[in-house]
Amino acid sequence: MEMDAGGSRSRKRKSAGLDPDEAAAPAAEGHGPEPADEDQEPPLPAAGGGGEDLISHLPDDVLGDIITLLPTKEGALTSLLASRWRHLWSYAPLNLDHRGLRKEVKDLAALVSRILSAHKGPVRRFCVPLLYDNLRQVATVEAWIRSPAFRNLQELDMCRFGFQYAHLWPKPVPATAAFCFSGTLCAATIADCHVPDITAQAIHFPKLKKLELDHVTISESSLRTVLTGCLALDCLLIAHSYGFRRVQINSISLYV
Repeated sequence: MEMDAGGSRSRKRKSAGLDPDEAAAPAAEGHGPEPADEDQEPPLPAAGGGGEDLISHLPDDVLGDIITLLPTKEGALTSLLASRWRHLWSYAPLNLDHRGLRKEVKDLAALVSRILSAHKGPVRRFCVPLLYDNLRQVATVEAWIRSPAFRNLQELDMCRFGFQYAHLWPKPVPATAAFCFSGTLCAATIADCHVPDITAQAIHFPKLKKLELDHVTISESSLRTVLTGCLALDCLLIAHSYGFRRVQINSISLYV
């Protein structure tokens, strides 16, 4: 009898040390939970979506800005969330970045054309490595960036399509239309190309705050012309670029 009593006390002590998941098991066998304290706060809604959808109550403009911050593919998928979101992506400022698209796509130009056709709003950021005159898609690219959707483009990234383009010689030349919206740009990355003097003379970035030149060939006079036209520049990165012996910078806005 003493052994049984001792075993009972031992079982009670073990029960007191159970973790919350194990303690829930007896309740499932018919032993109801203890009455809740009247002063106890109600439990938070489960993370599985049991709470109220507060984000959908935000104005369309705010939701559009949220969608714009997402990668291209994820932004488009928001139209599947609910009827409230169905048409938001089509009119939100577009963040078009080829790095968020399927890597196995062979005809990137065709895919970008389909995205631009489906999207009715403006393009805010454009990161597609097809903005060069000596690539086959030049006519298609010219049609894109001369469309009204690009009228107020804020970010342009003439990124690399792949490592093989880093060693092309001579470097490809940017499409003539690539800088037609330079008056609205706030950030620009120009990579793996040659910027001729005649192109540089036409470049003027009055609102540009960030400029990156990566693997670019440009003459010293043209580089000076480009930097002189960047009246609001506060961030400058020049990497692996050639054609000049020194960089002369005269700017009151650039941080050092």
